[in-house]
Amino acid sequence: MMGFTYPESESPRMCFNSAKSWQLGWYDDKNIEVDPLKESWHGQLVGIADYGRGDYLDRFGFKVIAKLISPDEDNTYYVHFNRKTGINEETNEGEDQVLVTKAVSKRGWPRSSNLEAKLNAGESYFIEDFGDTGETVVVLVNAISKEQSPWFADIWITSADEVPPTNPSIKPPTLPPTARPSPKPTPRPSPKPTPRPSPNPTARPSPNPT
Repeated sequence: MMGFTYPESESPRMCFNSAKSWQLGWYDDKNIEVDPLKESWHGQLVGIADYGRGDYLDRFGFKVIAKLISPDEDNTYYVHFNRKTGINEETNEGEDQVLVTKAVSKRGWPRSSNLEAKLNAGESYFIEDFGDTGETVVVLVNAISKEQSPWFADIWITSADEVPPTNPSIKPPTLPPTARPSPKPTPRPSPKPTPRPSPNPTARPSPNPT
């Protein structure tokens, strides 16, 4: 069990939110920092429970948590896909949705985190006056792909004037099939030799007596 305290010692099976996980340094090698005021980011997020599938995630560039870099370090946004499975199978809010969490700090010291948005495929969350810049940043869920394992959310994080159209029919990446080795040929047993019948002996005639 992780996160908010419950009376049970072994349940519910649910994880810290993305802000707390980032602060603890978890999933670091699968996290990404995004600066939406400089460049749009388009990528795929998998659930925390699928972090262990490292080879698959590396192959397709999947991430676990996206942190939005902001000039205002005391108000930081994090995005993750709250997949309800594995170590997070008993999460009770925002199941299988993309969650936007805001971490509030004071002079760099984390104080609290708040759930700002729960997004389904095709939905967006607008962060107005992002980092006190007057700019609006958008977190857009292009699609949530459930056709394979692991599920993933296809995400755009960008400024409001560069929002792309959504494409809910996005196709999931697929791994190439693993070639199965051909079975070794089974040797055929050699046929037993067929014995040739011995020819009947030819009787030699006895010489006539002289």
